[in-house]
This record gives sequence, structure tokens and C-alpha cells, in this order.
Amino acid sequence: MDNDKRFNKIVKEISDEERVSLLDKFTKISSSSDGNEKPQSQNTIDQERNQERQNQQSYLASIYNKTSFFSKIIIFISSIFSGMPKEEIILNNELKNLKRNINLKYNNIVDFEKEKLTHNFIKELIVFIKSINEIKPILQTFFDDPLYYYEFLSVIIERNMSEKTKEILADLSPETLEIKIEYMDKSIFTKEKDKRQKKFLLQLDAIYFDKLLSQFNKFELFLKLMRFEYDSLLKLFFVFDVNEPLSSTNCCEFKNAQEIIERFYRILYSINFIFDEISFVYDMVDYSNNFPAVPKNQQKNPQHQLKFTEDDLSELKKTLENIQILKENIPFTEIIAYFKHQLLYKPKMIKSKIDFIDIYKEYKKTLVNVMWENYYGKIRLSNLEKLVNDLFTTYDYNSLNFFTIELKNKIEKFSTIKVKHSYTINFLFEFIKSLYKPKIEVIINKCLIDGIFKKDVQKSNLSVAYYTLTNSLDRIKEFDAKFDPEKDVGKKVSMTLRRLATDSAFKASLINIVTDLNDETTKLIFEFYECLNVVCDFLKNTIDVNNPKNMTITNLDKIKIPGYIGSFIAIEQATKTMDLFMQIYTLIEEIY
Repeated sequence: MDNDKRFNKIVKEISDEERVSLLDKFTKISSSSDGNEKPQSQNTIDQERNQERQNQQSYLASIYNKTSFFSKIIIFISSIFSGMPKEEIILNNELKNLKRNINLKYNNIVDFEKEKLTHNFIKELIVFIKSINEIKPILQTFFDDPLYYYEFLSVIIERNMSEKTKEILADLSPETLEIKIEYMDKSIFTKEKDKRQKKFLLQLDAIYFDKLLSQFNKFELFLKLMRFEYDSLLKLFFVFDVNEPLSSTNCCEFKNAQEIIERFYRILYSINFIFDEISFVYDMVDYSNNFPAVPKNQQKNPQHQLKFTEDDLSELKKTLENIQILKENIPFTEIIAYFKHQLLYKPKMIKSKIDFIDIYKEYKKTLVNVMWENYYGKIRLSNLEKLVNDLFTTYDYNSLNFFTIELKNKIEKFSTIKVKHSYTINFLFEFIKSLYKPKIEVIINKCLIDGIFKKDVQKSNLSVAYYTLTNSLDRIKEFDAKFDPEKDVGKKVSMTLRRLATDSAFKASLINIVTDLNDETTKLIFEFYECLNVVCDFLKNTIDVNNPKNMTITNLDKIKIPGYIGSFIAIEQATKTMDLFMQIYTLIEEIY
């Protein structure tokens, strides 16, 4: 059950885009094998009709051969006087027998003279349609929502797996993965996920779920019957409300209803199983107790949740029994055979062969991908926290007085656009204030004053970066001060947020504020990051003894840096600090 809960939680976390993609895959798999034949060519249709005629001729010939000598004489004489072949005379006699049997056994459901299905015919159907309507909301809630239903089926499939397969399934969870710094490399992390997923899918292909899939496909026929367009059928009989009394005017010519009745009867005819042959439905009671469903009309705005009960099971059983009762009360085969003049008429059985294992695979792959993506986020957060602690010991990203994480969260509560770079600019400010200014700036200063650069452009670039960073703290403080509630921008933000609490019309104003804010922070942090990147590259190249060509200063050993025994040691320590900064900066931008 813990495994069920974990995956159920992930289903709710998948994005709308992933949800649409998953449903599209479900539709393609189910529609390709749900028992609906592809449109036939005219040549195929003609061949089938010829075969039906041949079969009927053979059947009529067999009837003739079995008749007594006296009956054969009567048929012969009738053929002479009517000018009809003996097969047609036999056919007419058989059709008369069909008509007589229908009239004797059933309550005036067909008007053979007018070739109409009477109000008694639709009356029997209405009884069945009412039973379908009663259970339809239940079926739609628990079995017609693809994500909920297929999630339930996946649980059933997994409960029928061997212990060995369940162990491999459990290994799909990234929580069994030890958090290591090397998993920060997305390709290594993804490779590990793919390896485990492939192992599970190979194991799955070696298992036979025939009995279980047979149950699923039988129930699919029942769902197909539930989804049938009954309103279209009722309208042919001028029935617009099943609770209204019927009269003799509620009838329909058979030829007008033939196509829809044949389609309906084909589904009805194909349901030839008892409830115990779809016993997996019993498990919905327990499943919905743990994971209640949301009614179909409340998917976007859930108001209450439903559970599948024992009473619902009873209603389902009753409806299945009503199918048999309907077959007994309306002789569909005989009626259709009569009007089509096909004595051997029998509807084609629908063989639903939906590959629920393929559906399960797509479902599981999607959930596993989401789980691993989420876990990768946890790994990055964990490693970010470790790196930040290595740099500052402890840090909470609240270095600025007004442009705080709290303000970001308040704005995003009402804004459809995220506030960018709030974590980054706070971190940048803290790094420059606590580490760059007191420890690294002096090194750059001494290198610019006393260092002999190989190229003037290298010194020029470093000088620009150095002087830009010199007043960086003042510029960030100036930016931060704008959000003081007593200043213009701060007042505007505070006022807009207060108004949005009661009036959503101010949302456009907030979006404009956030857009301008994001533009400003993007330019600001980009400028300072580029300068720090120049500093970082300079420090690395200066002590790159393995690649002398990269070294920017020719007299490093002559430069004296206060507080350090030698300039090489000073730059080496500064390089480590800058490398750590670059890693943290990149992670913050990716995560936040």
C-alpha cells in the first residue's frame, strides 16, 4: 500500500502538459485495439455479402432437402404459379415463421405490416436505459476518468506480480538512490534511472497477465455499453424524457433505426460473461477507500470526494443482470434477421483487445520520470545547501533589507509571472560583502598595481571588472532601497498587493511591476556575474602551471599580498573560493 500511495501522490504532481501527453498515449493504445474494426473497402464488403448470400442459399437448400416429399411438391407447385425460385418460397416461409414466433412470444413489439418497432419495443429499452443512467455517474467517476482508472488497474497489475518483480519495481524509486555529488551530473543521474527502468520493463515482458487482461477487456465492453449514445436512439422514437409516459406514436420504422440498433445489439451480444469474470472490480472498494475519486464534473474544482461502495457493486451486478433480461425481453437477432431477410444473421462479436500492459508501461514510465525529476531537484537542493554551508557556514538568502524572499513569495501569491533572481541577488550581495571585498579584492588590486601582464587587453578587462565590483554593493543597496515601503516602488508594490487581496482587476498592474523588476535584476546580476567570471578566469590562469601559455602575469613571485606568505597561496585560496561561488551561483539560477 505504501508503494500505491507514493505513485498516487506523483499522479497529482504531474504537470498539465505531461497529463495531456499521457492521456494522448492512453487514447492511441486503447483506440488501436478496442474492438472497433477499421473501415472496410468496398471490395471486402462485397465479398462478405456474397458469402452471406451463399451461406443462406446453402441453408435454404438444406431446409428443402429435409422437408417431406409432400412439402416438396407444394413448394414446386408454388414456384410454378408464383414464378419465384424454390429458395425464395422457402425463405418467405421461414420469415413467416419468424414473424409468428415474435408475435406469439413477445408483447406486440413489432408492427410487421408497417415495418415499425412499436412503443412496446422502446418501453423495454427504456427500462434498461434507466438502469444504465442510475449507475452511469458511478462508472464515470471511478472507471471513465483514464488517469484514475488506469492508476487503479496499475495497482491491480502490480499486486499480481511475483515478489522478484515487486523488488525490481521498488528499485524504480529514486529514494533508494544514495545522494552523491556525482549525481549532480544530469546525464549520470538519468543513465541510472534508464538502467533501472529497462531492467523492470524486461522483467515485465517475461510475465503473462492473460487472465487479468481478459477481465479488463470484458469490463471494457461494459463501459462501451455505458458510453453508448442512447439519446440518439430514443429520439428516433420521439422520446425526449425517459420518465414521460409512452403512447402508440412512440414508434420508429426499422430502416430508420437499423444502423444504431445493430451497433447497440452488437455490444449487448458481446457481453456474455457473469460478474465473477470481472472480479477485479471488487478491489475498487478498497482502492477508493484509500484514494477517493473526484466526480467528473468537478475535476477542475473538486468539492468533495467519492468512494466506491458495496452498494455500488450491487448496482453494477444488477445492471449486468439487466443485460441478460433485455436480451430475453427483446429478440434482437430474430427482428434484425427478419427485416434484413438474413436467416443466419448473427452480430459479430466485439473482441476488445486493449493492451493494458502497454498502457501500464506508459503510465509507469511517466510517473518514474516525474519521480526522478523531483528527486533530482532534491539532490540539487541538498548539494546546494552543502556548498553554501562550505562557503558561509549558514546562510538564509536574506541579505537585503527590502527585496527579500518573503516579498518574492507575497508577490508570487498573486502574480502569474515568477519573480526572478531574488535568491541570486541576495546571495551575490552576501558573497561580495563577506568574501570578495575582504579577501579577494585586495589580491586583484595588488595584481593590477604590481603585476606585469602578458597582454594589455587582459589587464584592461580585469581593471573594468575590478572597478565595476568596487561599487557593486552600493548599486545593489540602491536597488534594494527602491522596495522600501516608504519609497515610490515599494509603496506601489504594497498598495497593489493590498488591492489584489480584494480585487483581482489589479493583477495586470502587478504583472507589469514584476516584468520591469525582472528586467532590472537580470541586467544587474548579469553585469556583476560577468565581472566575477573575469576575476575567476584571471585567478585560474595566473596559477595554471600546467599550461604556462594561459598564465596572465609574468612576475607573480614578486607580488606581495598582505596576510599571505606567498602570492601563489593567496591566489590558490581565492580560486577555490571563486570556484565554489560559481557552482553555487549556477545552482541557484537553475533551481530558483
